[in-house]
Amino acid sequence: MKRFLINLLGNKTMGFKFTAAFTLVILIPMLFLAYISYRVIDARLITDAQQKIDIGLNVAWTEYNIRADQMRYGMMQAASMDEIKNAVKQGNKKYLKNMMTSWKKKRPYVDIWMVINADGKVIARLNNNSISDIEKLIITLRVIM
Repeated sequence: MKRFLINLLGNKTMGFKFTAAFTLVILIPMLFLAYISYRVIDARLITDAQQKIDIGLNVAWTEYNIRADQMRYGMMQAASMDEIKNAVKQGNKKYLKNMMTSWKKKRPYVDIWMVINADGKVIARLNNNSISDIEKLIITLRVIM
């Protein structure tokens, strides 16, 4: 090994030998460390960015669904009221329409208002007078920004 180095560097100038030693001892390890650091930092930044995007999407979906949740809980509360239960049993269309009108004032983002019985038959609608048809419960929201 010693003979190989003597043959390789024996007739070279001192500046060349210094540059070669500097390159082997300092520059190559520094480049290797720089590359490793770049890869680690890049992976960390990608992970952090993905986490922030996921958090932002979860917040956006929560904001998007919050009005539907408000409606669901509000309607569950209304469905448990004795006055509403009695009006549904008696088919009191006028009372139910009045209730839906007052609900609409507080929730203008809801486009379709209807009351159905346990069989799925429509008892009263706010924007339409047809009754007794079968509907699936659909809540349509108009997003106001």
